[in-house]
Amino acid sequence: MPCANTEKPATQSMQPELIDALLCLVNEERAKYRIPPLYLNERLRNAALEQAAQAAALKWWSGDRQPWHINPVTGSTPESRILASGFAHRAVLSAHGEVCHAGVTKESKGEFALTPRHALDNWLGFPEDRATLLNPAFKSAGIAILPESAQWSSGKDTDFNPSHAIYVMTFGTAYPVITPVRSPFELPPIDVADYSWLGLPGRGPVCPYPVALPFGMVGIPVFQPSFEQPR
Repeated sequence: MPCANTEKPATQSMQPELIDALLCLVNEERAKYRIPPLYLNERLRNAALEQAAQAAALKWWSGDRQPWHINPVTGSTPESRILASGFAHRAVLSAHGEVCHAGVTKESKGEFALTPRHALDNWLGFPEDRATLLNPAFKSAGIAILPESAQWSSGKDTDFNPSHAIYVMTFGTAYPVITPVRSPFELPPIDVADYSWLGLPGRGPVCPYPVALPFGMVGIPVFQPSFEQPR
């Protein structure tokens, strides 16, 4: 079934539909190369929203492909934003990435909001962004789409016009941590008693239970990325 709403302009009311449309397009592209699909993660979306909102407020994105991923005021990076979102601890964040689209166009008026299809086509046109989209190490993604401008124009006809949509897609993968903990059924340690007063040599063990061996140690996962929704 083809992806729906891929040609819809970016508006606040269309947020859920546009997010699903962009995820569908990206997974469709990954499927061409037999790469597993991505799953939406709410915490990664919060990281993407932070980047998109800051881009709209600071207007630091421009058409010269300057570093869009490093906030010039706060110094935040994709990794720091993902860690701050609570998606994963640094020790288990095994892979992360980010792609951004400002909807740059040379249209004389630019009076339209760009679509998920525009964003995907733009990313596929840049080798670094394409490699990020098709990275098999990524398992989860968060998407932010704002009908805002992240770019300014000096007003000259030769300049790019301001964008009318901001797209940010943040990727992450975290491996579960296996922490050894004691089983609630584990028996107390075996005591060691002194039998010298009975004339027996040395010390010997005393087991307070009829079972000689405890269950031992078990491992349970204490962290897994949450809020994931397969599409």
